Amino acid sequence: MDEAIAHHYRLMLIVKSGKPSESGFRAAAAAPLSYSEYRSAPWATDVTPFSFPPQFDIVVVGGGIVGSATARQLKIEHPEMSICMVEKESKLAPHQSGNNSGVIHAGIYYTPGSLKAKLCVEGMDLAYKFFAEHNFPHKKTGKLIVAVEPEEIPRLDNLFERAQKNGCKDIKMIDGSQIKEYEPCCKGLKALWSPHTGIVDWGEVAKAFAADFQRRGGT
Repeated sequence: MDEAIAHHYRLMLIVKSGKPSESGFRAAAAAPLSYSEYRSAPWATDVTPFSFPPQFDIVVVGGGIVGSATARQLKIEHPEMSICMVEKESKLAPHQSGNNSGVIHAGIYYTPGSLKAKLCVEGMDLAYKFFAEHNFPHKKTGKLIVAVEPEEIPRLDNLFERAQKNGCKDIKMIDGSQIKEYEPCCKGLKALWSPHTGIVDWGEVAKAFAADFQRRGGT
């Protein structure tokens, strides 16, 4: 990459030194990094300026949730390869990855048979697996989708059908009298209960992915 372009965009890397180590190229699978360990690491929130030109087998551009997850998975599947992740900002996940609703979606809304529906359901399972392995802060709160007017009931029925076709787990329809059992302050005619919907700080998840990536020998 041209050094002038790198300087212009202030490309930053999660690295402590300018050269990847030989041990990093052949990193074995690392033990899961706990949330407290990752938060105490110097590279959990900041990235370090990098001097060009290094040589890598793979460069992942972008330090958001997609980039950090991709870099981590590549390192897991190809531990012998030298892989680096670059981010133009001075910290990880400063944009969409760190500024969103923070919902762990169950896959209710997407068109049945679509790639989005498939990946949402699979992604939820993988996310909860990662959170459990790394003791990462999150909460499986569940979610109610409530019809408060009669004309909203057909749309709710349609969502229930979508959820079933998409393979959403344990989704069920409840009538108005049952709503208070799930949320005492909520009223409605009918509701869809999604027990596996949750909340998490996805910006922090991106940083945890990046920390685990570096722990495995990534740059």
